[in-house]
Amino acid sequence: MFLRRGFFAAAVIFGLVLPAHAAVLFDNNPTNSTSGGNNPEAQGFYVAQNFSLSQASTLNSFFFNAFTSPATVPITSVNLNIYTSVNNAPGTLLDSGTFQVASQVVTGNNGFVLKDFGIDLPSWQLGAGTYFVALNVLPSQWDMHWTISYGSPLPGNSYISGNGVSGTFSTYQFDHDFRFEDTAIGAVPEPSTWAMMILGFAGVGYMACRRRKPAAALTAA
Repeated sequence: MFLRRGFFAAAVIFGLVLPAHAAVLFDNNPTNSTSGGNNPEAQGFYVAQNFSLSQASTLNSFFFNAFTSPATVPITSVNLNIYTSVNNAPGTLLDSGTFQVASQVVTGNNGFVLKDFGIDLPSWQLGAGTYFVALNVLPSQWDMHWTISYGSPLPGNSYISGNGVSGTFSTYQFDHDFRFEDTAIGAVPEPSTWAMMILGFAGVGYMACRRRKPAAALTAA
């Protein structure tokens, strides 16, 4: 009985910490057809691109792909803004924030190292429709280029601004690689967390066995 209860408790805890499957809410480059990069967003500018949601959604994470080199300075912060879409251009500012990079995943190497950079968002709620997202990264530098595609242009409308203020955006010729997901990056346990959890489960099972043995001996007597 104690053994079953111990493993049941461990299973409940395990289920609680497992993250839900991440659903991609928008991805403007699902085939990863990337071949170049451009770096105004790493030089103090806000680069904006439109995206669409087919239904009301909660934006919990944002990912952008970038070309990096050995000279790339690690990002200290990512400024991200969400705007309405007015006449296919950035309109009213809806959400904004400054975030730390929560994940980095190498996606390729063509002389530059391509990386997916991910940030956690504070559960921004948006209804179905079309919006604009604007990105700006710090520190200002030359050797970080938001990935674009030359051979197979990405769909969308792109704009640029020196400060990200509504009404200051002008047209821009490049579309960049990015996506939104509904699951926060931080919801996935680190390897050290998994190890501690496994040890904890083993301890629960061991203690349950020790409690069961005296009970069995008393019954036999």
